[in-house]
Amino acid sequence: KAIRSLEEELGVQLIRRTNTGISFTFQGEQLIPHVYRILADVKRAEEEMKDLLDEYSNFLVMCVSNIAVSWLLPLVFLEFAPRVPGCRLNTYEATSEDIISHLLKEDIDLAYTIFPDNLSPKLTKIPLIRSELHLVMPVEHRLAKYSRIPVNELDGENLLTYPKGALIRTILEEKCISCGAVPIIQCPSVQRSVTLRLVSLGVGLTDTLVSPISFDTLEPNLTTRGFEEPIYFDEGIIYNNEHYLNKSAKAFIKFMKEKCIQQP
Repeated sequence: KAIRSLEEELGVQLIRRTNTGISFTFQGEQLIPHVYRILADVKRAEEEMKDLLDEYSNFLVMCVSNIAVSWLLPLVFLEFAPRVPGCRLNTYEATSEDIISHLLKEDIDLAYTIFPDNLSPKLTKIPLIRSELHLVMPVEHRLAKYSRIPVNELDGENLLTYPKGALIRTILEEKCISCGAVPIIQCPSVQRSVTLRLVSLGVGLTDTLVSPISFDTLEPNLTTRGFEEPIYFDEGIIYNNEHYLNKSAKAFIKFMKEKCIQQP
């Protein structure tokens, strides 16, 4: 009945009705993209109305990549959360690959991660930090003699790295393949402190990002080295531009921009 009313209003037939079912006419097919846009606008309006309610505007669901968990979560809970009265946070640790999937499905409000090269046009990124990929090793390790390590020197080395799907691991594996190096890749734990402890005990090497804000607290017997051909990653916030950002999400973006600008 609603479709017939719309057809009468528009003056065109939108669907064909037969004994076996219905199908769109040419005019109906042309209308579909407009319907999707209208529904998206309605959804945004609903979310904006919800944002007027304190309970909704103070709720923030975000993903944090494995690389940033150790330094970002303390900032979030100790510095950001107290700034937003009544702020309720749900944070999840995930690989860069999983984070992009969650953003596209709108399971989360926003994420902090390193940026992949090819980002969906539905996603907006806010670059905050540029980091360089380093290797962490005991000071007596044979690779510590280099000021910058050739990637081919990783051949045969135990590399304790991030889970499969993490962008850092993917990029480093590609670099190794290009120069014929075959490290022994292992993922012992998602807990960074455990991995660093294993490196300190001489189990292998690990990779880390070095930047003005994100760094690992290393034990005295550990050191880091960059690569002969530096590998850089841009880090920051990503959100789905079709997903309405509530007050808490906007406040977090502003907080992170201020925090990163203050870094030397």
